[in-house]
Amino acid sequence: MKRNIICLIVLTIMVSSCKSISEIQRETVTFHTKYTPVDPEEYGWFIPFVLDGAIGMKHPLIATRKEKLGFLKNQGTLVSIVEITAEGETNFGSASLSSKNSVYRIVMDYAKYKVQRTQDGSAKVGIGLRMVAEVTTSKNKIDLGDLFALGLAAESDHLSGTLSVDVIGMDSKEITYLLPFQSEINKTTIQNAMQALATIKSEIYNDSTKIYPHILSVKPKITETSYTLVDYNKYASEKINAVVDTLAIKKSSIDAFIKFQECNE
Repeated sequence: MKRNIICLIVLTIMVSSCKSISEIQRETVTFHTKYTPVDPEEYGWFIPFVLDGAIGMKHPLIATRKEKLGFLKNQGTLVSIVEITAEGETNFGSASLSSKNSVYRIVMDYAKYKVQRTQDGSAKVGIGLRMVAEVTTSKNKIDLGDLFALGLAAESDHLSGTLSVDVIGMDSKEITYLLPFQSEINKTTIQNAMQALATIKSEIYNDSTKIYPHILSVKPKITETSYTLVDYNKYASEKINAVVDTLAIKKSSIDAFIKFQECNE
């Protein structure tokens, strides 16, 4: 009798823990659909501003520095880990712990931003600082989202790669002097990069710093939930590219602005 009860309990646990293919696919889409850093593209939609109680709109090319900063009302950080497969394809939403002999691109963003939505997804638009580590691991379970852990793993020869820093949408002479060069990843280069980023961040409100909002990261709008991970990665890439194409500044806008400037000189 006792044996029958135990078997019944085990069977109940097994049945309750089983998931259908559709449930697994739905969880795949839900888990992986998040903001993903993109190669920065200059933002091209109009920026709202308030003057004498009235709301107006300006193109980013002619908006003032104050108007652009007023538009970017949010601040935040984002850590994204993407696995690069042996075929050179991108696996979005990878686990934060490494697998042995794998290649990863780890992006850590600080951003001052505004969320803009399109039919294909939403994007964080603004200015920011980005640290990028491109690494190859030789050990399982390295915490890829922890800079200190990356440095320790590199010193123990469990990880190798490069570290670079990007300043997105901010420009000044002071920032140019502060920006570190790309280097091999280790505890020292990580510490130097963090110090440089902290100093550069303080330049945001310096009057000499020019501001150019860019598309920083994108969350694709995925309505279908019956994707395998391979299909999801392909579909998400298409959606992300569509969002960027929608929001990015167009060459026609630049040409029109140049003509406007020439006519008013």
